Amino acid sequence: MEEMIDMMKELMREIKEIRNDQAKYLKEVKQIREEQAECKDFPEYAEAETVQKFLEEKIGVKTKLNEIQHVGVGKEGRKTVRATVENMESKRLIMKNKKKLKESEYNIDDLTDAEQKIEKKLREIGKIEEKESP
Repeated sequence: MEEMIDMMKELMREIKEIRNDQAKYLKEVKQIREEQAECKDFPEYAEAETVQKFLEEKIGVKTKLNEIQHVGVGKEGRKTVRATVENMESKRLIMKNKKKLKESEYNIDDLTDAEQKIEKKLREIGKIEEKESP
């Protein structure tokens, strides 16, 4: 009988911890949503026309887009949008003309998700090694 009481106490303690963790998680989600609401580069759910207009004005490439994904929020509250173009010729033109954005806050990347993760990890390792070296 005493074992049952101890088990119940342990379960109640675990439930309390889970509720605390859940409250923290919900607070973080709320904060992230507020940060996303403050983003300024693209509207919350940019339509293809918005990204097409951006590509045409900033890079000089007129193309149709197959898909747009809102990836997240980067530094200084800028949104990251991933767009898939309709054909390889359009992609080639965009990649060729992306140097027009060199001096601006925009970035066009041609890496896959896996390559982006590797690149991020390498940057993190580089920062750590830079701090450790005299």
